[in-house]
Amino acid sequence: MDICIDKEIDPPDYNFTCDTEAPPSQYDNGFICTSKDQNDNQKRKVSGCDSPVQTSSPKRYSDEDNSGNSFSSLGPSQKHFKVDGIQCSLCQSVPVKSPLYGCKESHYICEQCREHGGVLLSCPVCLNPEISFRLQHIEDILFTKDCSFAATGCHLKISDEAREEHEDDCDYRLVSCPKKLFAKSCTFSDSYLNIREHARNIHGFNKGYTLLDDGFITSKMMDKKDKPNLENIYSASARFPPLEMDYKKKLFYTYYERENSRSIWIFFIRIYGSPETAAKYRCEMYIGPGNLDKNDQDEAERVFRGNVVPYKLSRKEIHESGSCFVIDDAAMRSFRRDSILFRMWWRILPRESGH
Repeated sequence: MDICIDKEIDPPDYNFTCDTEAPPSQYDNGFICTSKDQNDNQKRKVSGCDSPVQTSSPKRYSDEDNSGNSFSSLGPSQKHFKVDGIQCSLCQSVPVKSPLYGCKESHYICEQCREHGGVLLSCPVCLNPEISFRLQHIEDILFTKDCSFAATGCHLKISDEAREEHEDDCDYRLVSCPKKLFAKSCTFSDSYLNIREHARNIHGFNKGYTLLDDGFITSKMMDKKDKPNLENIYSASARFPPLEMDYKKKLFYTYYERENSRSIWIFFIRIYGSPETAAKYRCEMYIGPGNLDKNDQDEAERVFRGNVVPYKLSRKEIHESGSCFVIDDAAMRSFRRDSILFRMWWRILPRESGH
């Protein structure tokens, strides 16, 4: 059953607020950290809000890959090289997209093994300690397909088998403003790389909460209305502005709404990623009285542990997914303390293998 939304509550009336104002440096370009070949004459197509669009050109391949990692300019040896059946020399995984790295003898080592091994990792085949050689000659043979978003900046070469999975999470894919899931007032679309900036600059979705840790935020919902109108929030269905979350350089948004016909509140966390990416994470949501301190998570009276929802799901699909935190009006009313409706915590965690 779809949930009918009648109106959107104006942020000045009901706002999430942080405990202390975070320093501006926390919200500089890029991801929040804990204490988150395009033609020159090609025009970017965006729709929706009249907001500034980032016009800087994407990085081209030179001495860096798509993620900005540098690699050795010295070419690996191609003597006796055989591309058939190539796999990681450590975990035996099969590569599906560029860039590929390995030792000078062209022994391939996947990105995950290179990250886990760190600076002490050597090639397990020839014991060469230098494993940062770009294996361009292998890429040229294995990967012949361009990403569909090559025109907007993606330079990866991929195999047919990996195309769909890559494009569902490509940094240059077109996505919509986080607000669009709840409201028609913003129809802005841009690349995944730029959508965060729009949500911050135009809607302020990176404000109104306290950052406790990577992927862990808390906030109080404040009621700024006059006392005679305090019950207005329970007189109609409503949806509220999302809040930005960041975990391991992945972008998430928290959403919540109230459905008047069933007298319930619905909370969920959405990742800007594919179902496969969403399956790598789980979430926890806690809610309690408005007078709780930001560190009083253990005193929360209601707790939800479950899945994050992937980007492409509609609101109806999200409501039917079993990944929503649902609380009745009676419980929500009991959390009110003066002008604070409730205290909320949201947390993102990695999903353990096998779960």
